[in-house]
Amino acid sequence: MDKKCIFATRIKRLESITKKLKKHGDMKLSQMQDIGGLRCIMPSTANVYALCEMYKSKRLSHELAKIDDYIAQPKPDGYRSLHLIYRYQGAGRIGSYDGLKIEIQLRSILQHAWATAVETVGIFTKQALKSSEGDEDWLRFFSLASAVIAEKEHGAPIPGAEESGKVRDQEIRHLGEKLNVREVLNTYQKMLRALERRSTKDAKFFLLALEPAEKRISARGFLTRDSIVANQQYTELEKQLADKPGAQAVLVKVDSVSALRRAYPNYFADTTMFMQALDDYLPAMPAA
Repeated sequence: MDKKCIFATRIKRLESITKKLKKHGDMKLSQMQDIGGLRCIMPSTANVYALCEMYKSKRLSHELAKIDDYIAQPKPDGYRSLHLIYRYQGAGRIGSYDGLKIEIQLRSILQHAWATAVETVGIFTKQALKSSEGDEDWLRFFSLASAVIAEKEHGAPIPGAEESGKVRDQEIRHLGEKLNVREVLNTYQKMLRALERRSTKDAKFFLLALEPAEKRISARGFLTRDSIVANQQYTELEKQLADKPGAQAVLVKVDSVSALRRAYPNYFADTTMFMQALDDYLPAMPAA
């Protein structure tokens, strides 16, 4: 496997699962596709499909229920990723979780950069852009941006953004200027403080807090043996941030701080790669 790929897990807790079930009143626990999950970020789309084939060929105890290929068939909002949905099968005698679905998301770096930018703008503008809700100009911009990235990756066109390159390019440049995209994303990056590195040496769990209104991000690391404490503090942090607009808390497991930044760049407002992919379409920043 390519050493440049990134593996990271996000701890999905009972409170998050309960919230989702309440939001979708007719949904049952057995219908949730992401009660547990893993995200793999690969250098290219070719690597994504190669990894997918490896999973399909492996004899796992879990049953592969279905594959949602949003790279071959992108969503109209521009979302592109490949999802493997498995039915969990435990190895022990306790079968409480057997049959529940877990999801593996496979993305290229550019697909992840796009998703990061969508979530970053959504967080700071207090819009559910990643759920296709919010300002029409931003939604259209990201759909067109995904079309540009899909073209770079020789991928399938985005539904609703199949215009000729010239027409599409004119529209994305217009929206880029209207929304002042480059300056907005640069501002988000500058707003956040540098990662607090204390207590992160040898850490495997990281508790992140993003507070857009206070222009602050913080991260605390925990050793593997302190996972219970990490979950307890995760619960308390969620309560503390509940009334703060746009604030988020997340507990993730990765091998290092650098891997954390690469796997979850939206929590550090790192949209650099996205802007680089759209350099030809975004108006240049004015000279200081």
